[in-house]
Amino acid sequence: MGDIETIALTMGASWASGINLYATLLVLGYLHLTGSNTLPPDLLIVANPLVMFAAGLMYVVEFFADKIPGVDTSPFAIENRECSNYFVNLIIRLHY
Repeated sequence: MGDIETIALTMGASWASGINLYATLLVLGYLHLTGSNTLPPDLLIVANPLVMFAAGLMYVVEFFADKIPGVDTSPFAIENRECSNYFVNLIIRLHY
C-alpha cells in the first residue's frame, strides 16, 4: 500500500470514527478479513477477531443505550464510553 492509499484510508477512517468509533473498527477489520481491503501493518490489530468482537459488542451496547431516554444524557453514558474505550485499548495492549 502506497503513501497516498494509506493517507486516504486514514482520512476516511478518521471521518468515519467521528460517526461511530466501534462501527469503524468493526468494518475495517471485516474488510481486511474478507480481502476487500488491505490495511497498513500498523492497523492489522483491527483485523484481530477479539478486537472485532469487542468493537461489535460496544457498538451494540452504545446503540441500544442511546435509544433509552435519560441513559444517553446521563453521566453513566459518559462513563460507559470512557470504560469502553479503555476496554478496547486494553485488548489491543494485551495482544502485543
